[in-house]
Amino acid sequence: MISQLVLAPQETHDPLRQQMMRDRANKTVQNIRNQEGILGVVLSGSTARGPVGQSSDLDLHVIVSDKFTGNLHEWTFHEDGIIENLHTVHEDELLRGWNVRNEPDRLAAWFYETKLGDELNQFIPLWWNSTTQWREKLLILVAYRQNPDVAQRVAQCYIESARVNMIKTHNACQEDAPLDGHHHLRLAFQANLIAALIQRGWTIRGSKKRIEIAQAFLPDPVIKNLLTIGLDIVGLKDMTANQVTKLCELRLQYRTTLLRELRELKVQYAHDERISHKIEQAIRLQETHEAMAYDYYSPLVIKNIILGPVNHIRCISGLMRVPELFISCLHEEEPWPIKKFIKLDILSRNIRDAWLEIMALESSPQQCVHLLSILSTANDDLRVLPS
Repeated sequence: MISQLVLAPQETHDPLRQQMMRDRANKTVQNIRNQEGILGVVLSGSTARGPVGQSSDLDLHVIVSDKFTGNLHEWTFHEDGIIENLHTVHEDELLRGWNVRNEPDRLAAWFYETKLGDELNQFIPLWWNSTTQWREKLLILVAYRQNPDVAQRVAQCYIESARVNMIKTHNACQEDAPLDGHHHLRLAFQANLIAALIQRGWTIRGSKKRIEIAQAFLPDPVIKNLLTIGLDIVGLKDMTANQVTKLCELRLQYRTTLLRELRELKVQYAHDERISHKIEQAIRLQETHEAMAYDYYSPLVIKNIILGPVNHIRCISGLMRVPELFISCLHEEEPWPIKKFIKLDILSRNIRDAWLEIMALESSPQQCVHLLSILSTANDDLRVLPS
């Protein structure tokens, strides 16, 4: 099995920007390396292996022990247009994978749960604590993900995830909750697409460009079938650059309004310790996204690379989890209460309507069931491993 590096349409590699981002990564390492409990810092993602463009993020994985009590900023927006992500990886999590490295099924399940085997593919070590064991072990552990047998087992985990979400889709439609059903349908499509790509030797290289990467495998009939149904499910069918631009503008406006309303809710529920604590957590999450943030999808849209950004906004980003976040502030209930979110006045009607517009969820049970039937056939095709 050969990992494929695929450029999306119109995408070009910028070696000067890649070097600038690597320089930024080294500065970050110098700033955090002396904190107690940090065992190592590795560079991953496109900055490590390419291609790098204007929309590329800087991804650093920080390996920490149980002695680490510091606070790493998950996102930092630098003035030079670099979005820096610090991913904290606890040593105990790596040990879980290391301890099952000779058990293919359990190792595949670990790779599926953590996705570290994909995220750290071709990583570059920037610094190691002289006492850590992971200098050598991490290379060995990540390499197992490239084993064809393990990779196919990882694909099967995604296929099973798709099957579970399709069952949830069916149940939601039976319960007259097509918004929730369509949401699970999106998750099922994503899982099936990832499974198909893994079966064909692909290592995950960024959620924003997943659909564009899949197009590079055409005319593969399974990929073609998945993309045909998937573009409809995600709401990308016949999407134009102008529509995407408006969508991105709405998304930025939505973030600002959402944060304002959250702060109003905090005052409203100040008397209830549990609720106010949950709202405060939501505020901190939104503030992290809002601080120095800008629409980093714009450079892609300008170059007519529109599938990836909209796919990311509507299928993968935190925006899709907003209903769960706010329903859980007041109620401990089901994981995707979209129907209740739309009807319950936790947030204003405007913000709920904006959320629906950004997500463009299908409200017809009949259409949801129709799409589910087509996707179920694709899921059955994936269960037969490629030769």
